[in-house]
Amino acid sequence: MKLVKEDNTTGSVKQVYDFNKNYKWKPEDVFEITGNQFGSILNATRAFLNTPEAKNVLAIYEANKHIDAILQKNVENGIIEESL
Repeated sequence: MKLVKEDNTTGSVKQVYDFNKNYKWKPEDVFEITGNQFGSILNATRAFLNTPEAKNVLAIYEANKHIDAILQKNVENGIIEESL
């Protein structure tokens, strides 16, 4: 974050958000949003999930979960072995 001196007498600094930088936070941090912000996020998410592309990705994701479960079961039963 870019630090900007706010007041020369107190020495306090103000953090400035920079869109080009990456930020981090702790999993337990809480963020507050307005109803308008929540509605925008919800509507954008739903609009994307209703596209054919998103439906294909979700279908492939579900299929991959089934394949992984089949592989796991058969590895554990000794039917499938690791290839070296």
